[in-house]
Amino acid sequence: MKIFPNTKVYVLCIAHIHTGGPTLLHQLAANLVERGINTAMCYYNITDGKNPVNDEYLKYNIPVVKNIDDTADNIVIVPESFTNALLLYKQARIILWWLSVDNWAATFGVQLQFAQTQSLFDIRPLAGLYLWGGAGNRRVEHWVQSEYARRFLT
Repeated sequence: MKIFPNTKVYVLCIAHIHTGGPTLLHQLAANLVERGINTAMCYYNITDGKNPVNDEYLKYNIPVVKNIDDTADNIVIVPESFTNALLLYKQARIILWWLSVDNWAATFGVQLQFAQTQSLFDIRPLAGLYLWGGAGNRRVEHWVQSEYARRFLT
């Protein structure tokens, strides 16, 4: 992950939830902040106008943003369970973090249905939805947190 002086790192995370995946996302963001990297959490699936940060994660004191600055120097880290977000950012560098292959498999149908209803891809749904080979000149960098996920991707 190349960091420029003006790079902002955005870590996408589901709101309100306290499980292993969101914990890893918060720990990564906290580590980046500790290293002096401009990093913020950006939550999705916010309900009822409540604070999207689960109480268990308040201790990390990570800045929270509602919007992502979609520029070429910035980085968006996306969990595998929210790959629809890959289509939202046209310039920012994307890191797809495979926290759980099994979770991806469980959410795949919902993601595919959403993409179809939004006309987010053309005749090649997987290439458009997951950007396996990249979109134009921009490639998605894949991170894994387990040997199981690495083997799934290779």
